[in-house]
Amino acid sequence: MPDDRLRVLLFQLDTAWEMLEARLAGLTDDEYFWEPVPGCWSLRPRGQAASAMPSGKGEWLLDYEEPEPQPPPFTTIAWRMCHMAQSPLERYDYTFGSHNSKYEDVVWPSGADDAVRFLSDVHHRWRAAVGGLHAEELDTVGLSQYPGGLDPQVRFVDLLAWTNTDFLHHAAEVACLRDLYRAQGSRAASLGPE
Repeated sequence: MPDDRLRVLLFQLDTAWEMLEARLAGLTDDEYFWEPVPGCWSLRPRGQAASAMPSGKGEWLLDYEEPEPQPPPFTTIAWRMCHMAQSPLERYDYTFGSHNSKYEDVVWPSGADDAVRFLSDVHHRWRAAVGGLHAEELDTVGLSQYPGGLDPQVRFVDLLAWTNTDFLHHAAEVACLRDLYRAQGSRAASLGPE
């Protein structure tokens, strides 16, 4: 019988994923890379970064800086989806894998279809791994040794609650950006020809 806390957290994660997956249906490359304001951070071809420390291993780099500028730059759907995949990707490795994953080693998806598949694959791997945990593991401080957060200092159940909250937060942002993208197209159409 699974731990009740895990059951609730998995229900939350599964529901959030189902909602996001429905909202990602039909995502186009234009939406994926849409920059609604000047100075956005995004996913860009190598050599075209808009940040000082872009990250990635392949032809596409994710805008990034440390410390993060204040206020932080507005980010595109592409950036947000990559960011949503980065946390479970690295936390999976530092909890269940080799403990050597690095942000700069990720080969980012170069378009909307690839991004949806990438995020789905990362999500399902993370979900399957955490779904098999027992109560003792949930209460283990430092079960995840991911060095980019408080992971080594908190119980895994608390970390899982936080990662769910972060996922929900960014999923809502992606959904809102899709709504704004669609609305700006509808507004332009309603204005008619000039």
